[in-house]
Amino acid sequence: MRNLSCRAQRDWLREHACTRLDIDSQACSRIASHLRALQILTFSEKGVVSVFASRSLARAAKNGPERPPAVLANRQQFTLSTSPPETTIDRARRQLQKSFGFTDFRPGQLEIIKPALEGQDVLGVLPTGAGKSLCFQLTALLLEGLTVVVSPLVALMNDQVRALRALGIQATCMHGLLSEQELAHATGLVENGTARLLFVAPERFRSPALRQLLKGRGVSMLTVDEAHCISSWGHDFRLDYRRIPEVARDLQPRIRMALTATATPEVREDIIRTLGLHDPAVFIGNFFRPNLQIEVRRTRSPLGNASIHSGPAPDNAEHVAAIQALLAERQGTGIVYVGTRAQAEHLSKLLEIPCYHAGLERIRRQQTERAFTSGKLRAIVATNAFGMGIDRADVRAVIHARLPTSLEAYYQEIGRGGRDGQTCKCLLLHHPKDEMAVRRLVEGPCFDNDVARSLVGESLGHRLNLYRLHQLS
Repeated sequence: MRNLSCRAQRDWLREHACTRLDIDSQACSRIASHLRALQILTFSEKGVVSVFASRSLARAAKNGPERPPAVLANRQQFTLSTSPPETTIDRARRQLQKSFGFTDFRPGQLEIIKPALEGQDVLGVLPTGAGKSLCFQLTALLLEGLTVVVSPLVALMNDQVRALRALGIQATCMHGLLSEQELAHATGLVENGTARLLFVAPERFRSPALRQLLKGRGVSMLTVDEAHCISSWGHDFRLDYRRIPEVARDLQPRIRMALTATATPEVREDIIRTLGLHDPAVFIGNFFRPNLQIEVRRTRSPLGNASIHSGPAPDNAEHVAAIQALLAERQGTGIVYVGTRAQAEHLSKLLEIPCYHAGLERIRRQQTERAFTSGKLRAIVATNAFGMGIDRADVRAVIHARLPTSLEAYYQEIGRGGRDGQTCKCLLLHHPKDEMAVRRLVEGPCFDNDVARSLVGESLGHRLNLYRLHQLS
């Protein structure tokens, strides 16, 4: 940037700005003098002037005052240029570079961000690791006001808030694990308008105080992350997500954005209907990931666990040998998924690696998550309670020691491998008796309702599809 003389500034304003501001050349000269005196007028080498002014200043100059106003109230930034006006995509790319240091978007991100910036509701379905979080983070920075992000996982919220703050972006979160002091601090950031993004656990919407706080602040965009959790057809339905539509009606956000990594056509329709997305832009990404090498292997016996056997401990030697061989072969991190908490505990002892499931104490779960994401743990045995929102790039093996609950769940779980683009081996170990656990659920008294039977029956059909995949391999 270089400063020009008053005459050069007046000449430029006469040539380029008179028609844009609808004022005569004499007024342009006065504006240039006023801004020059305030030292807020600069010119670039390309002849573009950035003027920080108010409409009142332009009116005052047009009416002929001889001295600049003492205070410039309600400042707005105007860019007077001979270049074409900046497009929505230009703004997004510029913010991407400025805030996140990236030179270009990943596939699918811009297709979600652009309609949101233009005021349209959006449903985005992108594969795991494709950068869904950046879609709402960047959009929030380009919108005026507060963006509320509903997220099901405390660990994920904390990680995202920490990462955004490291980039200089004001973000905070509210969930049940915060102390009273931490919650009061987050409330203050929302009340005074400092926070640009607020991450909220869905169960927090039970609090009338939070709803009143958000209504008083005003919400520009409501983002529902892991939106499949709102659908009773989804593989990971969460009851607290059903509160979100009522909250959306109360808050009346200008834009609603729903994001997920897995959503069948039925789930997508349910998300749109339940969240009240109005004529949304729907983008479905490419889910083919060539760096995931999938193998289905039939075992001689099903995976057992010592806690449910009255006789000798089950012989899981075949499973243990296959898992140990793959973990030794692949450099990096491995996740071993099992079907029950008992299986997680039992296999954890046999493999001598930590386990994770929802039955563990909260502190132990948090410690295990932190150890895994920080790289201290090389491998872990877990139920499907582990993984959503876990961001680790070097996962080289994802092993299912038992059939997953559905194809959607299977894809979501193997999608946690190879996020850095390197090869990840996905091994599925199965036995026909693995079907029996689900069949017992269908036959049990808790599934007398026809709808419940149909839901579990559909899940069972997904498992049979995995059998067909094995027959074709």
